[in-house]
Amino acid sequence: MKHLLKNTALLLVCSTLAFCSKKDDDSPQSGTSGSVTPKVSLLQVASDNGSYSIDVAANTAYTQQTDANWIKLSDDTDYSTVKFEVRANEGSERRGSIKLFVQNVEKAKIEIYQKARLFVTLENSTIEVGADEAEHTLNITDRNTDQYTLSASESWITFPSQTEKNKVTFKTAQNDSGAARSGKISLKVEDKTIAEITVTQRATVAYLLPFVEFGKVANDIKEFEKVRKSTLKSEKDLGSGTQLTYTVKDPLFGEVQYVTNLRGFQRAGLYSKEPTMTDAQKADFQAFLLQEGFEKISIQGFKTTLSISKETKEAFIHKEKQVLVQFMADTKANHYAFSYYPVQQKNFATFSAVPSLFKKGATDAEVAQYEAANGGTLDAANSPASNASRNAFLYKVNKNNVISRTYFVGKATNNRVGLFQTTFRFSNATAAFFAGLDGEYYPTKEFSALLSKEGFEYSGVSKNGHVVYKKGKDFIAAKVIFVDKEAVLEVMTYYSV
Repeated sequence: MKHLLKNTALLLVCSTLAFCSKKDDDSPQSGTSGSVTPKVSLLQVASDNGSYSIDVAANTAYTQQTDANWIKLSDDTDYSTVKFEVRANEGSERRGSIKLFVQNVEKAKIEIYQKARLFVTLENSTIEVGADEAEHTLNITDRNTDQYTLSASESWITFPSQTEKNKVTFKTAQNDSGAARSGKISLKVEDKTIAEITVTQRATVAYLLPFVEFGKVANDIKEFEKVRKSTLKSEKDLGSGTQLTYTVKDPLFGEVQYVTNLRGFQRAGLYSKEPTMTDAQKADFQAFLLQEGFEKISIQGFKTTLSISKETKEAFIHKEKQVLVQFMADTKANHYAFSYYPVQQKNFATFSAVPSLFKKGATDAEVAQYEAANGGTLDAANSPASNASRNAFLYKVNKNNVISRTYFVGKATNNRVGLFQTTFRFSNATAAFFAGLDGEYYPTKEFSALLSKEGFEYSGVSKNGHVVYKKGKDFIAAKVIFVDKEAVLEVMTYYSV
């Protein structure tokens, strides 16, 4: 009966603790007078997973128990050592103990102290940077430490003052080596490397750029390419212009193509040697564009030359040269397209008010009355120009830059009865447009601002070349036309029902 009570008590003691092991039932020495002495009574263990052994001087069997769930005791019967494992400490520093018992009597206690694991989690373990000298930051998450040191394997990586917690800041020198290079950044805590970042830096590479002087003719392009010793591959007569294709010597591009028309140079394309350009190749060339004075913008453009709908895409502009550059992902013909980017070089006076209808729905009699008071003379030979639904009345003005005003008056058979459309012509085209270097005309910022103030927003360019602004169902369309070789501004206003 005593033996049963003894075993029951021992079981209850073990069950109240995290773990117990080693049986003392087979002790060669009876009673509780045996000696159990561990070599150490305090042991500091590492913050990571680990296995440990402590020598014990014992002349009797004993049991071992721990009060910490992160300590796992060995269940062997070697009474000369205490063997155990610890789990990595992801939290704060902690303590536990291992107690040694003989017949349920505590004979020794070993204190176990474990420091917190110190570590840093990187946002990225690799980073790619441009060839230019620059400063970079990388987000990190540190745990149980804010004291770490930074070192670099390469001299071109340096570290300015680290002013922000959870950020690593480093600088890279300009890479003029002609080839990409890599280095490592090490983060150390207590002289132990806890994280590494691989830094790859692209090289500074010079690429050729096409001839981009708008308005120049084909012979100017030929002379330009002759100087840099390009080879003319083909020359095609386009009827209204010329297409020139050259093979060129460049790290990335194999051909450059030009198109000219009667107004001179219009566009160019740089075609890669390989059918498809890699992201790294595009990044290098775009970095070169920035180095050459281009700036990055976002535009609505076509993905390929055969695309029928536009999408938001990245592009580059050079305001001084008035050049737009965009990547075209044509199948087996990846290239960068160079075209005109209009930049208004000076300010222009525009209208004091939108040149539009004086009275929507006016009758032809009211139109005549208005023109009599405002210097217009009816062109009787050509007015009214009639069809089944409306009459058109042309008034010649030739006063205050106004050449003529044409009014479209709906008949009773038309769902638009009365004045619904006007076409005004002005001798001063710069009241709404400026001439680009490519020979085309573009709306001035002053004219666009006037229309915007009145609620009209830019809508696009019509098939016949009018620049269209809309306000609901109403619209204004403007265009520069040539009459007797003179630039004339035409403004059409159309009001819906």
